[in-house]
Amino acid sequence: MVWPGISDTGKTPLIILDGNLNAHRYVHEILIPLAIAFITNMGGNTGLQDDNARPHWARIVREFMVQQQIQTMIRQPALQTSTLFSIPGIS
Repeated sequence: MVWPGISDTGKTPLIILDGNLNAHRYVHEILIPLAIAFITNMGGNTGLQDDNARPHWARIVREFMVQQQIQTMIRQPALQTSTLFSIPGIS
């Protein structure tokens, strides 16, 4: 599994995970150590767009996103990775 965070103002290190990704790994190996800080540093116009994989939308992940006040973007099945990005005008 490969996970990048990309925006118009920066990027995260590329994460390459061995094995299968589940919701627990997604929260603890991607969101907590990397994505939360990246989103926080970018400010209020930041959203998370994913590739519609089951681990990205498991209940534990959705609850975590709500708790952390992470905005999620419309899912695009054609994408191959989860990507952080910033779009002007998103509140």
